[in-house]
Amino acid sequence: MIGQAESIVILGGGLIKDSAGIFRTINFGEGGDHSGITGDRLRVEAAYCLYQENNQRMFIASGGQGFLEFKHPDISSVIKNELVQLGVPKERIVEENRSNNTYQQLVFLKDVLKAASVIILTNQWHLPRVKAIIENIEELKDFYHNLKPKYLTAEEVLLSHNPSNWREIIESAYASKDMGDRLKLEKYGIEQIKKGTYRYE
Repeated sequence: MIGQAESIVILGGGLIKDSAGIFRTINFGEGGDHSGITGDRLRVEAAYCLYQENNQRMFIASGGQGFLEFKHPDISSVIKNELVQLGVPKERIVEENRSNNTYQQLVFLKDVLKAASVIILTNQWHLPRVKAIIENIEELKDFYHNLKPKYLTAEEVLLSHNPSNWREIIESAYASKDMGDRLKLEKYGIEQIKKGTYRYE
């Protein structure tokens, strides 16, 4: 379990294989997961900004095999490798690699986290669904209520730390049709979560 030092949970998403055959997280404009645009790379970049703020923080890279339609490493290991490449020491990164979706990430993180200072980091489009799952699923509600995590979006962290690099990228992504479609799906998913009809497979 992680305790004492503040922990940053990086929720994992999709992966892409580059021209050199290396798997990496996905930037805006490169597609996403089975539901569309994601911008998962922003979570890694934002986590590094948070490390620069406080190098005593611990990082939890979350994500196993997911539902990608090709063979790939655990999403958590790709996130960890990218953090190390940016400059986060590998001994400050823990992996949660059993989960295949957001719901499972939140379930399996219960085995890693305890009552310490915790920040859950994900994309702006994703955070409302994360909160809806936590607030509406009985097996999660009490744990996260007692944990009292803070929530940050990768977009707000990056715009705070380096707006000249990120503002145009983020504004363009959120103005796109792809993001509009994604947000509609997210809204529908949240409605299903509240009704108890959401499929968590």
